[in-house]
Amino acid sequence: MGEGTQIREFQLVLTALDLLVARLRKAEEAKHDTSGPLIAVDPERLGRTLDDVEADYIAATVASLNGNKTAAATSLGIDRRTLYRKLKARGAR
Repeated sequence: MGEGTQIREFQLVLTALDLLVARLRKAEEAKHDTSGPLIAVDPERLGRTLDDVEADYIAATVASLNGNKTAAATSLGIDRRTLYRKLKARGAR
């Protein structure tokens, strides 16, 4: 191995160490961040099932689009038939 190759490898190692130190510092700063909770939790929504949350989200999306289910399906990123199936499963029309 030539001296030039060894120098390049050493430079790569130093660069990798700099990146690692920067990540460790950032992680350490994040641990001490006391600016507030990462997410806000509504106490009234605790204990709800994922199906309930999904149904409410779907209903809110449909309502926000004035009942336009095609637009709601597009907005939700699901097929229109999937939306109808989910609405039917919850007894909504």
